[in-house]
Amino acid sequence: MDMMLPLILISLMSLLSRAAARNLEENFSGYSVKFARCFKVKIPDEDQDQEGNSYFYNGAYRSQSKAYAAFHLCSDNCGDCDTSIGYVSEINNFLDAGVNYVQQYCDNCQAQCRRFLEEGGQGMRADCSTCSNICKSYRNGNGGTDETQYLNCQAAYADDNGLQYYAGPGCSDDGHVVIRLYYDADCTIRASDSSEFTTSFAYNTFQAVEQVCTDCDNSDVCDETLNSYQCVNGYNKNENVDDSYMKVCKSYKQAMKEWQYATAKGKSPLRGILLFVTSMACAFVFLSYTYYVRHKKAAITKETLEGLKPARSADGDYVGMT
Repeated sequence: MDMMLPLILISLMSLLSRAAARNLEENFSGYSVKFARCFKVKIPDEDQDQEGNSYFYNGAYRSQSKAYAAFHLCSDNCGDCDTSIGYVSEINNFLDAGVNYVQQYCDNCQAQCRRFLEEGGQGMRADCSTCSNICKSYRNGNGGTDETQYLNCQAAYADDNGLQYYAGPGCSDDGHVVIRLYYDADCTIRASDSSEFTTSFAYNTFQAVEQVCTDCDNSDVCDETLNSYQCVNGYNKNENVDDSYMKVCKSYKQAMKEWQYATAKGKSPLRGILLFVTSMACAFVFLSYTYYVRHKKAAITKETLEGLKPARSADGDYVGMT
């Protein structure tokens, strides 16, 4: 009996764990996910210097980092997304599921809405208008290299000095998924971008993955919510994922904060209006002051000159003149 008790407890815990997973999956039925942004997280290293660098490549010490994708759980076809929780997974896992979903999504869109895509959608169903713009760009492409060739880190090219470069998914400065160059075969040590290589990609697939509203009932993307970080105010709420080493959720919080600040700074119409009103007010004050000073000076000069003129006598002669 004593030996049976631990086995019973283990079996019970396993059943509860599977039940919780099934319950979570059932709760996602009818929901969708929407890409939020791409961001990188620095990999800690005990041997790093004060600036976080520990690996010597191409004449300098460099740090390691990993790219992550953040997405939100949504209802009503992404009409209402819960942004209080950031679901975060490694970029490769997110792209593997996202690219497969986009391919199926646009295949169905083309099959069901062919006339809409070819003729502009007159008289077709509303769901066709939802997928048309995304899938037109995906199907037609933007010209250039297919970025899905580098969904996993792989050798890209060697330079004239024989230095081998690798390429794989990474993050642009404004949070989009792009192909980056790396020095290492794990794509963790960023290299300086080669403009000829990194600007050659079409990005029609990555753009579609970012734009599409992914249906949880028909995609493996939502499965990532079970194994992803669940970031709330810089802390991970998914007990099945350890965030004590990488500090992914803190990096996510900082990335979202920077993105929201940049968006508000760059796109706020109120800021532009205030700047315009302030500029006009300053110009008005300056011109008014200039006008006042010029006319005040002219009045004083005229008065001074009048005072300097000699007085005239009754017969019209100037007094004091001979």
